[in-house]
Amino acid sequence: MTFARLWRCATVRAGAPCIRTTAIEAEEVARRFVAGESVLQLATEYGISAASVEEALRLALYCRGTSLESKLAWSRIARVIPETRRRR
Repeated sequence: MTFARLWRCATVRAGAPCIRTTAIEAEEVARRFVAGESVLQLATEYGISAASVEEALRLALYCRGTSLESKLAWSRIARVIPETRRRR
């Protein structure tokens, strides 16, 4: 699976996946979404596209089991990004 809107650089955020052209960590976007913020709220606040937010959520769902552990968190993300094949 590829994530065209995300990038990883060893000198930015210790190599954590970030939204392309920013230093916004994909995991931070996913955490805030799970906490209740909408895709549009996050996109507006960060000044990025809704598609970039959705891709960060897609990555979080794909990498499931690494950091965001709550089943509630995964079900909230899966409702927005249902087509992603999840890795277990």
